[in-house]
Amino acid sequence: MTINTTNEYFQLNTNIKYQGRSNRKRYWLQTLVMIGAFLLAMLVGIALFGVLGILGKILIVLVVLAMIYVSFCITAKRLHDRNKSGQWFVPFFVLPNILSMPVEHLGEDSPLALLLLLISAALSIWAFIEVGCLKGTIGDNQYGPDSLSQQDITHVTPN
Repeated sequence: MTINTTNEYFQLNTNIKYQGRSNRKRYWLQTLVMIGAFLLAMLVGIALFGVLGILGKILIVLVVLAMIYVSFCITAKRLHDRNKSGQWFVPFFVLPNILSMPVEHLGEDSPLALLLLLISAALSIWAFIEVGCLKGTIGDNQYGPDSLSQQDITHVTPN
């Protein structure tokens, strides 16, 4: 059995929408593509920054903002598969970053800094398990049909 991944996983028009559901395989494949695209964009941006100066910096910021949006869409669809709202993006991905910010000013030996880092780490681990490891809701849910249902598997061809 082979799967045509070109249409199913990497179409830009499906990655920039936050509606619908996405199973674990699709989520991880899209995440790997995003990481590769991010690294490539950073290399190009760094090269352009040397040539274009401030324009290169502006291009880097625009690319990063676009990638944050696409990452949100990919993650929201995965959360939908878990029957959770895309608003879970905040405690899973935004809050850990916010909690880590004051650590530099508090000092690494501060008990409050340690507490903030532990909370941030716990939220990140929970997010990894919830979004990346746990199976989605079986059957239809409020966000759409089961992402593993026979209706979704249209690109499967027998060997």
